[in-house]
Amino acid sequence: ALLASAIGQAIQDREVTVHFQPVFRVGGDRGIVGLEALVRWNHPELGPVPAPETVAAAKMAKVGARLHLMIAHTAISEVADWLRPDSINPLFLTINASPEDLAADYLVPNLLDAIAQGGVDPRRVFVEISEQLVSPDARGVMDNIHTLERAGVRMLLDDFGEGQTSISYIHELPVAGIKLDRKLVVNAIRSQTDRIVIESIVGLCRRLELVVIAEGVETAEHRQVIEQIGCGMAQGYHLATPQDGAHTRALLRGERMATTN
Repeated sequence: ALLASAIGQAIQDREVTVHFQPVFRVGGDRGIVGLEALVRWNHPELGPVPAPETVAAAKMAKVGARLHLMIAHTAISEVADWLRPDSINPLFLTINASPEDLAADYLVPNLLDAIAQGGVDPRRVFVEISEQLVSPDARGVMDNIHTLERAGVRMLLDDFGEGQTSISYIHELPVAGIKLDRKLVVNAIRSQTDRIVIESIVGLCRRLELVVIAEGVETAEHRQVIEQIGCGMAQGYHLATPQDGAHTRALLRGERMATTN
């Protein structure tokens, strides 16, 4: 209740911000290929508020539309230079969508307006949806997903491998790729079963021409396993921590200079 009563003003006062965690190419130059936009709220009394609690507070306070609008516009505008069609070193950006976002009438206009204002390529914007939260039978959800897909925005299925319906969701939902559940990645260094599962998933996705990103790469061992398995992209605290827009842009400018020199 405390967070819910404060979040509306916090959004207005810009206490709620967007940070970015890079996604890296595995193998080769290990360069940055994408960014995940993450909501951050540093409450003046309580300190950092976890993202799920921020989203829950916005839902309780009925300001979910305002939160989503802020995230979409801030995330895209902060890194628009790397999302535009003429970008020298193009990246992709992923934006998470809560169950309420996916079913809401604000999802599509928020994203498409932000894309239009930023002058960015919609094909470089992904919406992350969780298999635990999406039902292909939910009409409003599917209408929004298909509208975004027609506009060029693509979907990533998050937490892949966490539930029992992952494989069926690949053909029931119009997804362009997956993010491996971090538990599989973490456990792969000591569980041959999990390693085999990841190898099978990566092989399947490669045949289906789907993007695969390994989450939860927290140690050098995790990175080595992911490289050995042949997963194309990865993110995690071992590779880079989330940073605010200014630090992220500085990092990307450094990457661009390194790439073009």
